[in-house]
Amino acid sequence: MAVFPDGRSRTLYGVKADLLLLVFGNPDCHACKEHIPQYPASWINGYDPDFVIRTDLVYDVRAVPSLYLLSADKTVLLKDATPEQFFAAIGM
Repeated sequence: MAVFPDGRSRTLYGVKADLLLLVFGNPDCHACKEHIPQYPASWINGYDPDFVIRTDLVYDVRAVPSLYLLSADKTVLLKDATPEQFFAAIGM
């Protein structure tokens, strides 16, 4: 469950997409802050106020920023991917 900017709570299963890029970051992380201005305005920006992702190891995020690529059924296709690995996976 994540809280989105409009204040509503949703799960990733509610996001309909063939591929879904998750960018895990921390607002206090210097490297994360550098990349935020580069994110398209159309991206969904959610957060995990109860730290479920971290405490339940939902995605086993080892470092931030971290990229995960999910399929339409939310299966993890790439984990801790580099931008180059991500672009190769989507054919760019």
